[in-house]
Amino acid sequence: MRVLRSLLCLTVACGLWAAATPAAAYVRSYTTQGCHPVFWAQTCIYITPDSAGVPEMALSDVERVVQQSINSWQTRTRDSSFLRMNYLPATAPRDVNSLDGLQVIKFYHEQWCRPAADATSNPVCYDPAAAALTTVTYINKPTDAATDGRIVDADIELNAVFNYFYDADLNPNPDTGLIRRPADLWNTLTHEIGHLQGLEHTCRRGSFDSMPACTRDGQGNQVISCNVVESGRSSNSDLQIIYETTMYPTADPKETRKRVPHADDLAGVINAYPLVSDPRICKLPEAGVPKGGCSATAGERATQAGALSAAGLLTAALALLILHRRRRAR
Repeated sequence: MRVLRSLLCLTVACGLWAAATPAAAYVRSYTTQGCHPVFWAQTCIYITPDSAGVPEMALSDVERVVQQSINSWQTRTRDSSFLRMNYLPATAPRDVNSLDGLQVIKFYHEQWCRPAADATSNPVCYDPAAAALTTVTYINKPTDAATDGRIVDADIELNAVFNYFYDADLNPNPDTGLIRRPADLWNTLTHEIGHLQGLEHTCRRGSFDSMPACTRDGQGNQVISCNVVESGRSSNSDLQIIYETTMYPTADPKETRKRVPHADDLAGVINAYPLVSDPRICKLPEAGVPKGGCSATAGERATQAGALSAAGLLTAALALLILHRRRRAR
C-alpha cells in the first residue's frame, strides 16, 4: 500500500447543480505507479480530533470547527455522492496511524515533526511553510485497476508551531506573535478534508510539484500551472475560478474563502463517489489496531505546495505507499 500526504449551499438543488456544472478545475490524486485515481471503496469514513487539541483554542471549539469543516463538504455532496464522513468525539489522545482505519486530526505545537515511531527511529520533520499535511494511505497494486489506489486510512496533521489556529468568527484579529501566521482553522480543515476524500491541488507548482506526470483535471487535461493561474486570473474568468477553489494550494493569512467548497471542488467528490456506485459498507474502525497483510513505505520529497513520497521500509504481499500533500500559507 501507499500513503498520500499533504491540505458551500445546503439544499438538494445545490447538490444537483454542483454535479451538473462543467468542472474544469477539480483534480483527483493519482497513484504514482499504476496512475489510477485514489478512492474510498466504502460508504462511511470516521474522523476524530486528538483530545489534546491546541493550546490557543478550547477543545469544544476545535470539535465544533472540525464538524463545520466536514459539513461544508457533506451537506453539499450528500444528495449526489455516497461518501459519508462521520464525526467521532475527541474522547482520547490520538496519534496518527496509517493502518488503524481512523481518520485523526492532530495538532503539533511544540515541534513540527511526527514523533519517532520507536527508539530506533527519528522524528519526521516537515517544511515550516506547510500549514497542514494530509496523509492518505492506499493500496499500491498497479496491475489491478480495480484495487490500485483504494484508500485504507487518512490523517491530518496541523502545524501549530508556525501557525496560530483560531476561529475567525470568534476572534477576527488574533494576536499571533512575531513568528506564527494566523490561520483560520475552518478554512484550513476544509482544504485538508478535500485531500482526505482523494482530491489533489487544482494547479501545479512548477518543478517542485508532487503530482505524478499522468495526473489530469476533471476534463482530462494536463493540470495547469499555478503561475499561469496567478498571472492570468485578472483577465480570464476560468483562471479566476481555479484560483478561488478550496483545493487551490495556497492560502493568505486570515483567509476564510476556502471554508466553503466551490462547484468544481464538489464535482470532484460527486464524480468520484456517485450515488449509483454506493458499496453500502459502513463499519467503525478498530482504532489503534493495525491491519495485517500489508506493509508500509514512507519518505518524501518536499515541494512548494505539496510533497510526495517513495522510500521503502517494509515488504509484504501488498505495499502501502505514503504520499505527502502539503498546504502552504502565503
